[in-house]
Amino acid sequence: MATGTQKTIDEIDDIMEMAQAMNALGISCKGLKTLDQMKDKVTTILHQTANKPSWTARKAFAILSEAKDERTRKKEILLSLYKDAEQCLEDMDDNILSLLRSKAGNIEENIKKHKLQLDRGEYFLLVAD
Repeated sequence: MATGTQKTIDEIDDIMEMAQAMNALGISCKGLKTLDQMKDKVTTILHQTANKPSWTARKAFAILSEAKDERTRKKEILLSLYKDAEQCLEDMDDNILSLLRSKAGNIEENIKKHKLQLDRGEYFLLVAD
């Protein structure tokens, strides 16, 4: 079951997380280079649309639904890639695998950790006021 974490714009401290929030809201990141620029644009646009009656619950739901579908699609792609990587590691020559582990650490454990993170189904919801 997915859990949600609500954050205000000011609480977002990761540029990738802000880009995902902007994408979910349908706000372009084009031309923006810093996290502060992104926050300013989101704040400005949300304040502009707050006074317009066109921002309805139906539109908000549609945006969140699209974001969820996009996340699900990306999750399936990643799980497929992890499965392919696991198969590749299984078929790999022991000497090459040993050399790879010496440079990259415990690959199998890292893949397992990332797959578990994907299964948590955690997502973030941006709340602006």
